[in-house]
Amino acid sequence: METDKPFLLTEGEFVSTSSPRQQILQSLRSSREYRHAFADEAIRSRLTTQMKAMREQRGWDYKQFAQALKKKVSWAYRLEDPNAALPTPRTLLEAAEAFDVVLDVRFRSFSEFLDDVSSLKPGSFEVANFDNDIGLVERKPQESAVSLCGSVFERTAQSPLAAAQDKPINNLVVLERSKQVLTEQPPRSFAGCAGALG
Repeated sequence: METDKPFLLTEGEFVSTSSPRQQILQSLRSSREYRHAFADEAIRSRLTTQMKAMREQRGWDYKQFAQALKKKVSWAYRLEDPNAALPTPRTLLEAAEAFDVVLDVRFRSFSEFLDDVSSLKPGSFEVANFDNDIGLVERKPQESAVSLCGSVFERTAQSPLAAAQDKPINNLVVLERSKQVLTEQPPRSFAGCAGALG
């Protein structure tokens, strides 16, 4: 039976109220060696965890994974072992092909890395293959309507960037999330909405 005793800290102990990001940042500031060891371990564990998550996402056992890789079953096990040697870029490319996904290897700043590491969730490791990538699904015309000043304008079949090649547009900005194209000076058809855009 639990009692409602007050929680006491001994000398030298403390309760951290900082976010996981702040805690990791504080550790990364301790030394250059620690930063790079932490990054190395994070890469190892993330790669192996992601391999396992994608394999399970597809319902593959190790034998099926090995067949997709065109390798022995021991290779499939090794790709999910965080204590094994890091796979070569060639092996990672072969795994990407087996999963039908893209391998993106790039250098990043520690702030980007920290944002990524501190926001990981179980679903962060799953990656849809090409056929199941909802980001590649064509949108219906009514889903890509643009609403300005209470009026709705349907986009034409011609892409905004293709249309821009025919007309000079200053400072074209593409907002990736909304897929909406805005210009510093609105087209004449939106001239009555200029105040709303600026």
